[in-house]
Amino acid sequence: MANDPEYTSIADVIQKGLKNVEKYYEKTSDSDVYFICLVLDPNFKLAYVETYWTGVKVTSGRAHFQAVAPPLPCATQQAAVPPKASQVIWYG
Repeated sequence: MANDPEYTSIADVIQKGLKNVEKYYEKTSDSDVYFICLVLDPNFKLAYVETYWTGVKVTSGRAHFQAVAPPLPCATQQAAVPPKASQVIWYG
């Protein structure tokens, strides 16, 4: 498409637009939220970032995620049993 004569008149504008998109896409790596949303999204999970991100960014994202997310109980750990209600109050 870059060599297509139909687009030569706007090729420089397209390149500038792509640089602008790249600039803002790079800003997503400054935020822990983007990594966390990708990992928690069932459509992406960790496989996406491990495939498309560099190892350093994945390691950094994991560290930030572990710093803000509570640890999940392992299958070997016994889940805490919620206390039983002493009484039920019905309204209405």
